[in-house]
Amino acid sequence: MRLDELRAPAAWRLVPQVDRLCLEQLGAASSWVALAPTQVLRAGADTAALDAMNPALRISLALLLLLDTADTSAHPFLTDMLEGRPRAKGDRVDDRRFKGIDHPGIVAAGQPVALPWLAARLR
Repeated sequence: MRLDELRAPAAWRLVPQVDRLCLEQLGAASSWVALAPTQVLRAGADTAALDAMNPALRISLALLLLLDTADTSAHPFLTDMLEGRPRAKGDRVDDRRFKGIDHPGIVAAGQPVALPWLAARLR
């Protein structure tokens, strides 16, 4: 698999930023966040190799997804799609949605939910 055969031109222009910008800057409206998912892969790209890396596995443990409904980095509709895949296979997914928290802030904001959730499963 060659990345130059997969990435769209708009995504190629942003690749150098990955080595020189911090995560917060990569999430700015002038960086990767500005690209719609359809702008990352080249039209007609052969994604069979990528599809094979994401097999339809069953996950025996519950998953916890923390998100903000106004997140501009991990848009809620993408999280809904991500959540739907394991649910469709019968996996358990717990999601907690926050309001007014940005993408980097969700880790701190979600800690009061995540820590007891994890503790209950690690006993």
